[in-house]
Formats: sequence, C-alpha cells, structure tokens
Amino acid sequence: MSKIKSSILILRPINGIIAFFATLLGAYLGGRTINKFSIIAGIIVFLVASSGNILNDIVDREIDKINRPKRPIPSGEISIKMASVEWVVFSISGIITSIVIGLPYFLIAISVWVLLTLYSLNLKGIPLVGNAAVSICAALTIPFGAISTGGAGTVIFPFIFVFLIHFGREILKDGEDVMGDKKGKLKTFPLVFGLRNAKFFTIILFLLLVIATILAYPVYGKMYLILVIFTVDIPLILMSFKLTPDAESFGKNERVLKILMLTGIISLIVSYL
Repeated sequence: MSKIKSSILILRPINGIIAFFATLLGAYLGGRTINKFSIIAGIIVFLVASSGNILNDIVDREIDKINRPKRPIPSGEISIKMASVEWVVFSISGIITSIVIGLPYFLIAISVWVLLTLYSLNLKGIPLVGNAAVSICAALTIPFGAISTGGAGTVIFPFIFVFLIHFGREILKDGEDVMGDKKGKLKTFPLVFGLRNAKFFTIILFLLLVIATILAYPVYGKMYLILVIFTVDIPLILMSFKLTPDAESFGKNERVLKILMLTGIISLIVSYL
C-alpha cells in the first residue's frame, strides 16, 4: 500500500463523502436549492469529519492492531508523526474555512470538532455517551447545510433520521470491536452490558427510526413514504430479525447501514422533485 493511498484511507473517505452529501441534502431540504455556500459547507464537513477520523486512528492505534490491523497506522504504512500532521492540516483547514464564510458555520464546525476530539480522547470509553456524541455530530450535517439556504429550522425530521441511524451504527461498530476494546480497557455498551443487550438496544433505535420516517409522511408526501418504506424501513426490520449477538453479525450489519443511509438520502431528495 503506497503512502499516498494510506494517507487517503486514514480519512475514511467514504464516510466523509456521505457526510458531504448529507450536508447538501440539508441545504436542498432547507431551501430547495444548492448554492456555493452549500458546497463550501459540505467541504467543511468533509474536512472536520476527516480530522476526527484521523485522530481516532491515532488514539486507537494499539486497539486497531486487534480490531483493524490493516488500517494505515497499525499496518505501519503511516507513522504517528505523519498522521498527526495530517490531522492538524485538516483541522485547521476546516475551522478556518468555516470562519471565512460566517459565524453560524464556525460555531457548529468548532462544536463538532471539539466533540469529535473529546470522543477520541475519552468519551469513546463511556457507554452510550461517546455513541451519542458521534451521532449528534453526524446529524448536525443536516442543519449545517440548511443554513446555506436559510432553512435550518425546517429539517428536524432529517436531523432525527441521521441521529438514530448513526446511533445504531455506532453500537454495532462497538459490538464488532469488542475484542480490541476489551484489551484497551474501554467501557463500551456491548462490553459493559453484553452483546445481547446491545442487540436489543440497537433494535429499539431501528424501530424508533422506522416510526420517525412514517411520522414524516405529511411533510414529505406519498412518493417519499413509498421509497423510504421499501428502501429503509423494511431492510431495517429484516436486519433486526437477522441480527445476532456476535461480533461478526454486528460488523456485517453495520456496513449495510451505510447503504441504507444513501437510500434514505435518495428518498428525501425525490420527495422534493
């Protein structure tokens, strides 16, 4: 693996790209348009999210020797010094860009950056608190984008959708990582309460998400409802039935959630066409 490829992989670019488009979704839902500030907002989100991912890899380097040995740092492709420089560059770039385009952007960007930093340094090891912190950061991409089109107050349902699906995904990720997290002496929800209880808690989050998507029908209309039922709700219900309390099942279903995030975005966009 080349150094350049590794320096890209440490960003977790797929997650960053999803966050970028979630920001554009917020802009579109907030004002039925996307402008240059929406694009810049999406870039800020990508930069800040990437900085959080880099720091998480730096802090979790010993744990990842067990959980994800092929990641850039535990595999030896990137040094701690190089990753630290990359973290500083992405952090400063995101924050400075947010300052340039306006105070509301800066306040959200710096808040998210602080939360992501705290998550990597100590919140990750606190059951549910770290999961909630990351989920809030993810959900804030929606109003962050909506600010650019003047509709930040109109995106409450998408904010809830993103929060709940990310919360469930975070629990599944913790369940997948129990071996390494146990060695790292973290107190994640699956480690403290067991994989079976983590499974039930995740299913509750999924059911709340299904209910929320249906409650949003009066806002987004019939086409949205049809799409979201078949591309998000039914897969979530099937996932709940198939989910088993073991690391392999948690990991496989966590990856499926990334696809459901994209189908959810498509459902909301189609509702406004």
